This record gives sequence, C-alpha cells and structure tokens, in this order.
Amino acid sequence: MPCATAPIAADNYDHLQLKIADGIATLTLRVKEQGGLRPDDYTLKKNSYDLGVYRELNDVVERLRFEHPEVRAVVIQSGIPGIYSAGANIDMLHTSPHWWKIEFCRLCNETLCRMEHDEERDYIAKIDGSAVGGGYELVLACDRSYLVDDKKSSVALPEVGLLAVLPGTGGITRLEERVRPDVAHEFMSRTDGYRAKEAVKLGFVTDSFPRSEFDAKVDAIARELAQGGWKDRQGIQLDALDESDFRHLKLEVSLEGRSAVLTILPPPSYDFPADPRGAGAAWYELRFWRELQHALHLLRVKYAEVGVVVVTGKGNEPAANAVDAKLLAGAKTNWFLREVLNTRIDALKMLENTPKTFLASFGQGRLHGSLLELALACDRLYVSTATQLELGPLSHGALPMMVGESRLAHRRIATAPTGAIDGRAAFEAGLVTGCFEAPDFAEEFEIVFNRTLSTSPDAMAMLKLNVKLSGPQTTESRIFSILSPTQNWVFAGPNAHVALKNWGNVHDFAPVRT
Repeated sequence: MPCATAPIAADNYDHLQLKIADGIATLTLRVKEQGGLRPDDYTLKKNSYDLGVYRELNDVVERLRFEHPEVRAVVIQSGIPGIYSAGANIDMLHTSPHWWKIEFCRLCNETLCRMEHDEERDYIAKIDGSAVGGGYELVLACDRSYLVDDKKSSVALPEVGLLAVLPGTGGITRLEERVRPDVAHEFMSRTDGYRAKEAVKLGFVTDSFPRSEFDAKVDAIARELAQGGWKDRQGIQLDALDESDFRHLKLEVSLEGRSAVLTILPPPSYDFPADPRGAGAAWYELRFWRELQHALHLLRVKYAEVGVVVVTGKGNEPAANAVDAKLLAGAKTNWFLREVLNTRIDALKMLENTPKTFLASFGQGRLHGSLLELALACDRLYVSTATQLELGPLSHGALPMMVGESRLAHRRIATAPTGAIDGRAAFEAGLVTGCFEAPDFAEEFEIVFNRTLSTSPDAMAMLKLNVKLSGPQTTESRIFSILSPTQNWVFAGPNAHVALKNWGNVHDFAPVRT
C-alpha cells in the first residue's frame, strides 16, 4: 500500500482550492481523476475521493483554525458541473485490503467530527449537483446545506442497495438524528435519493433554491453568517510536519516485533509566553500535540503491523500544571489558546481511537498535568513506587473523551486525589493500572508487554473500542462504537466483496443474515 504520510502544504493541494475573502472561506472540490494514491488501480471520477483527498480536507480544517482565524463561514462547493461528490471511490475500496478500508473510514470520520465540533465557524454545503454516498455524508457534517432545485440534482445514500455496505462515514448516525427512523431506513434502502423539494420537506437538507437564484442566495447566507469575519484575529503559519521533523517525541518501530516505543521528550522550558500567538506553531504546547497526531497517523497507515505501543519518557515538572492553568484560563477569551486546547482534545481522542494497544510505562520521574492526561488516555498505565503523579487543571473535564466525560469520570473516580502522590497512592486511588516496586519495574512491565503482544490483534482492537467508548453516548462516540465496527464487519462479508467488485450489476447475494 502507498505511504500516505507525506507532508501537506497549503499551497500545493492536488484536489482542493481554498479562497479567503471577507471572513468567508470558499473550499472548492475539484478532485484530480489521476491524482489518487494508487492511480493504476482507480480513477477519481466525479469528485470521488480516497484517503489522499481526505488528508487534504483534514489539513484545511486545521489550517482554518490556526492560519485563518478571521473566517466565520466556510462554503464547501464543487468545481465539477452537475456533481457535488460521488463519495468514496468504489474501485479504491474494492482494490484495498480490509485494514486500509478501515483506516480510510477512520480518517474520514475524524475529519468530519472536527468540522462538526468547530464552534468558531459555520460550515455550509453548497450542493450545486448530486451529493451521493460519502459526498452526502460530507453535507451532513456541515451546519447548513443548500441543494440546487434544477430537477436533476439530488442527495442519496445508495451504499446498501448498490454496494452492499453501509454509509460508513457518519451518514447513518447523523441522519437518524435529523429524520424519523423509518424515513431514514427507506432513504438508505433505495439508490435514487431525493431531489430538492422532497429533500427539504423530509429534512435531508436545510433549504433549496432554483438555479437562477442559487449562487446569490447561498452567498448572501454566507455573508450574513460571516459578518465580515473576526477582524481582530491574526493567524499563524503551520509548518507541514514530517517524521524527521519531530522535536518533542521519538517514534521507534520494530516491525518484526510488531511493536513500537513512543518516547515523550520534555519541553525546553515551562514558561508561559507573554504572547503565546507570537510563539506560533513552534510553541511546545501546540507543536507537541501536532507531532503526536502525525505519529499516530504513521502508526495507522505506515506501520499497520504494529500492535502494541509503549508510551514512555522521563516525565515532566510540576511547573507544567501552571502552564495548563494559564492555558485553560486564557482559552475563555483568546481564540489561539482555545484552538491549542482543541488540538490537545483532538490528539487524545485520536490516540484513544487508534487500533493499537497503548501501554504507558513510567517507572521513574514525574507525571504532571497534560502528560498524565496522555498516560490516562492510553489503554493501561503502569508506574513504580518511585514515580510521582499529580493531576492538573485540565483533568477535570477540559479535555473530554469522545463519550463527553473526563478520563477521571470514565475511571469512576469519585474523589480525585489532590497534590503530588506516589505510585502506590495512585494505584489505590484508581489512577493507574499497576504499580510495581521500583527495582522490579522493568521485569514486571516486560511480562505485561509480552502477554499483551501475544493476544489476538482483532480481539484487542475490538476490546479497546468497547472499553474506551463505554458510558454516555455522543454523535461522535456512536459513529466509532456502533457504525464503524458494523461497517468493518460488513466490509469483511461475502456480499460486500461481490458488490464492490461488480458494482452496477445485479448480484446474487448470500441470503443468510447474521
């Protein structure tokens, strides 16, 4: 499989065009037909997409947050007449191994959830042509959607009837929150979808306008929402990260051993700058978490064979809690600090949603604030009697999990310990999975590591989902705990294999339902 990890720069998108004016970002989808990650296997016709296209969309969402904070409205439109987007490329799905399909859908879903959670901007789907499958799922993740009424353009989720798979990038979950269950069921069982008037009546789009008024109407809505933009905000420039550029973590991979070690390096200092925005993308509190996201992406698509990741390091200093306190207080009024905080939230969710078993191993040193939060986001946390731990100001709900609760609440810790405590006290308080005597730590942890590595990868991946996404439910958690695993199961079934290979033809489906 191709290594879809190359750095992405805003000035060389292959498939997207971004223009900014008067607080409005206009994102035009013009997917290059021969620009797929595997052009010999498929052609990206009709604005269909693969993982490479969605990596660009994910990059746009992040750059809007940091490079263009003045933007208050984002219009997503097509640059190809008559079609908004045909969704995921079918030939790409057919020619991809099972794990690649899963990682493709995972990135798509995370990108759409980040769009949906962006409280600073309104996303507007300007549907000047048919939005089909994943193309309509992109629409559903927008705050508003407008479909041209030209008697031809429609919205549809034909995956069940046409391809024997599910609308796997949030379509089922978001749609059933908007329309009646029986209406959603019928819509997703048919292949033709709905045109403008019926789509508006049934709640599948926000509104529709005739072609003669379409551009003017949607543009006016965007201007009203943008109100000229946030004129007092000045963005920063994000650099395109690469594995060789990591400054604050080190990723060591053993493909033969099916494992990796992710070492967290301490920041150069724990000072909170007088002008955090002036520190830009190099500021540790932003760069580290962006590096972590890129490392997780590498583990997913470049090192798929890796099953267990050991997260370790020398720890951090108590001063880290003071930095977190200033970040939390400043985020209430400062857009930049708010986005830095959101990046931490995204990175921790991404770690919890990565199908590897993360074992946090800190046999010495100190774990304070956000570093402890990162360790708590791992599947298990092991310390020694020599380790010191202290919860920080962000541990009490400022960095929510997908299920919407803090990691302390998810651990069912009613009364969180205050101040610095040792490993034994942390174990008694329910903060850590295990605490070993300091001289025995390496030997004891090796037993844990080997036992974990010897367990079925499939079972461990599903175990993680069931544990991490238990408890309260949100749209995001339901997508990853119900829709995604179900889609993965359907992908592996006999009917999907036949339909994806011979799509457009009549199929003789296996009749037994399980």
